[in-house]
Amino acid sequence: DSTDASGNYSVIKLLTGTYTVYVTPPSTLNLIPFNTTIGVTQGETTSLNITLLTGGIVRGFALNETGGPVLSANLSLQGPVSRTMLSGPNGIYSFLGLPNGTYNLTAYSPLGANLLPFNTSFNLVQGQEILLNITMATGGVLQGVVKDEQGNAVESAFVTLRGPVNK
Repeated sequence: DSTDASGNYSVIKLLTGTYTVYVTPPSTLNLIPFNTTIGVTQGETTSLNITLLTGGIVRGFALNETGGPVLSANLSLQGPVSRTMLSGPNGIYSFLGLPNGTYNLTAYSPLGANLLPFNTSFNLVQGQEILLNITMATGGVLQGVVKDEQGNAVESAFVTLRGPVNK
């Protein structure tokens, strides 16, 4: 069930028991999700008015080393809540509705781009907005040709690396 334009909601056909109520605001609003437990008795109306708290925001741009935007960088936010998203036009990203806590933000390269992952941690206080631009460094490249003893190219050979980055 969802709320109407005035925030009203009604959940019907409930049996007697204890229920956990989860409220998830629209992702476009900077409000913290809420949950609580409440007892309901069959045949009676129980009232529960809910106030959603303003959350924190972390936003910025995913950029390459030259300051150009990284479109579709895969961003992963881990902390009291976990969220994922892709950076949008001009590399922009934003996570809204975040509760207090310590977070870890990791950005991964879009498919086919030679960019290294970016990782950082930060503390966020309810209602705070943090501007955090992400700069993804360009990765190194190893390339060559695989041939047999007669000098013929070997098609479909797998090349595997072990080291600081396993590939």
